[in-house]
Amino acid sequence: MLLTKDSAIRRNAIEQRALIDGKLAAFMLASAQLPGDAMAVAFQNAMPRILKVLRRYEPKVIASVTRDGGVSVLFADSAWLKPARKVK
Repeated sequence: MLLTKDSAIRRNAIEQRALIDGKLAAFMLASAQLPGDAMAVAFQNAMPRILKVLRRYEPKVIASVTRDGGVSVLFADSAWLKPARKVK
């Protein structure tokens, strides 16, 4: 599992391919401009939803995490989801 503030991965095809080929579950902060303690709180608040995603999908998952702990799955089951699937 990868937790990162690098949301540019969503727009970089090479990095996306590396995540998918690496069979990772990647969770990216939607806002990289948060201070470090706020990033930690966002991931902590998102943890129940992150665990739900890990149970529901195979490891090839890319998701975004909002500052309030919301999680949206962007890529799963070998496909980009349009629109992203919000996890409750």
